[in-house]
Amino acid sequence: MPDAPADLPDRNLQLALRPLPDRAGIGFVRSQSGAVFKVWLVEVGEDADALMRTARLRFSPVPVVAGGGAFRLPRTLGAPSAASLHAIRSAIELGNRIPGQSMVSYLGGDFVAAEPPGPQATLRGGRNIVFEGLTAQQVELAEQGALFVDGRLGRDASVVLRGGGAAGIGGDLAGLLRTDGYAYLFVGGDLTGTLDIRSYTTAVVLGDLRGTIRVRSYTDLYLRGRIFGTLDIAGSGWCTFYFQSFLGRADLERLQGSGEITLHLMQSDLDAGHHTGVGKWREVIVGDPLWQQLAR
Repeated sequence: MPDAPADLPDRNLQLALRPLPDRAGIGFVRSQSGAVFKVWLVEVGEDADALMRTARLRFSPVPVVAGGGAFRLPRTLGAPSAASLHAIRSAIELGNRIPGQSMVSYLGGDFVAAEPPGPQATLRGGRNIVFEGLTAQQVELAEQGALFVDGRLGRDASVVLRGGGAAGIGGDLAGLLRTDGYAYLFVGGDLTGTLDIRSYTTAVVLGDLRGTIRVRSYTDLYLRGRIFGTLDIAGSGWCTFYFQSFLGRADLERLQGSGEITLHLMQSDLDAGHHTGVGKWREVIVGDPLWQQLAR
């Protein structure tokens, strides 16, 4: 809702934590200076003493325009293209090759294609949606669902999974892809932006890491390309990483490393087998037979 209507009636504004049939959960107020703000309720503090109860609001200034105050929600366009469905199936198939994964199923189910959303969009209802591409839009999935971008996620664009689920980027990830809940994340091209993992996640990146992967929770990560960017794993917890490109001992000692992360390498100057005491990694395993099904 990027704007407000020209006519704001003089009446009380009732807000709820979640939208109701007769209330959208968002409203408009005009300040004494004449500026108009959209306002919504984000938290209520309960207390036995009525005078101690609290409410926390958020607000954002919006322009006043004729016909304003309408939600700008993506319009569904029907079934995704055959190419989009093939890309989604490929993302699922790749994720299923990772041993012991449990998050790929979030990308399953029926998808609908939708037109690109407005500058800011919050998607609800746990739907599975395909966008042709996102250039500068900020998209949030408020509830567990799935989103697949059949193309590139632009540098100024972002996708945030508030309740977990799945998100796939068919091309390069130049912006931000983040999850706050259990998730499966897929990047089909190079990662030049940021992949931000804040909960249990299975993640697949097929291109090179030239930006940042930030891991703050238990994660199974498969990176097919080379590492030129930043692997930020401080406070990641117990994880298993699978790196298909060549990494030698010097590379492993240069990387941040963690005593809670097991690292599988397809190629290295280390001998095939299990190694400890390499950098700060818990264990480095080279040439495991699992690469016969994982590598392509």
